[in-house]
Amino acid sequence: MTGNLDMKTRKEKRSAVRLFGTLKYMNKALHCRVVDLSEDGICLRLSEPQQLVQGIPVELRSEELGHLTGTVAWFRVDTVGLRLKHTTSTFAQVKSYFRFFHEDITPVIKA
Repeated sequence: MTGNLDMKTRKEKRSAVRLFGTLKYMNKALHCRVVDLSEDGICLRLSEPQQLVQGIPVELRSEELGHLTGTVAWFRVDTVGLRLKHTTSTFAQVKSYFRFFHEDITPVIKA
């Protein structure tokens, strides 16, 4: 799918979430917050800035999501996008989260 500027755009709908977990890569483990989630990927805010490399394998452990694996798709200082590894387990865990835990939150606008 491409936008009007011939740029690649996201296929899956992202849902804003507020979950906490641990990101593991190489020999490091960092606390993180899941900012948004789709069936194909996750956006994380890291507890401290990191220099990650696109394509490295990572693991995410979260109470609500369980254990997910994927690769780094992109990063910016303390925010990282992960492309989830497509397995039946990953698909089931993400679907289960949306079925049993996720609640849509409407932002409150203060006047």
